[in-house]
Amino acid sequence: MLQLVQDRTFTPVGELQQKTADVRVIAATNQNLPILVEQGQFREDLFYRLNVIELAIPPLRERSDDVIPLIQLFLYQFNQKYDKHLTISEASIEAICQYDWPGNIRQLQNVIERAAIMSDTVIQPTDLPAGIVETTACSNEAANEDAETTESLFRTDLSLGDAIMNIESELILASYQRHQSTRKVARELQISQSRASRLIRKYLASADNPS
Repeated sequence: MLQLVQDRTFTPVGELQQKTADVRVIAATNQNLPILVEQGQFREDLFYRLNVIELAIPPLRERSDDVIPLIQLFLYQFNQKYDKHLTISEASIEAICQYDWPGNIRQLQNVIERAAIMSDTVIQPTDLPAGIVETTACSNEAANEDAETTESLFRTDLSLGDAIMNIESELILASYQRHQSTRKVARELQISQSRASRLIRKYLASADNPS
């Protein structure tokens, strides 16, 4: 394999003479190969021979703008496949767009096909897997909680200093909850790591011991 990738030559089994292969090698993986190389689970020499041009494709959850065009594409394909004329409701689109899609595009394709089979006219949330609809409900509850938090941040009975401290606390604790790393919090909020560490300790202590 190394010889084929490097020199485009190989020796068939049972023969002595090398042959040349005019091929282009395209390799894909959903694993973190540099880490696997460090762990000795993937050959380093093969990794560097394959890794000439690297194209990193972000997961679907990081490409939210692609979700609706993909819905339209898959719905068109399955309308053709099952000889239907289905449309999809706004509520269903909202549920699909809010879902995290751990299985990426293939999972979305399977969900649309399932809905196309289940529905006769308009794809409704009831035609979607229960996990997607439940996630949407949780997201809506979280949005309501965020709205309540926003209202509390801008109470008119607070001084300017207290209001700023409330906002700072919410930002720091939310970022730390996401990342669990002072370095990542500092990078996200564009502050020094030492300041991030100090504020995290301060607001974690306040959360544990509310006045």
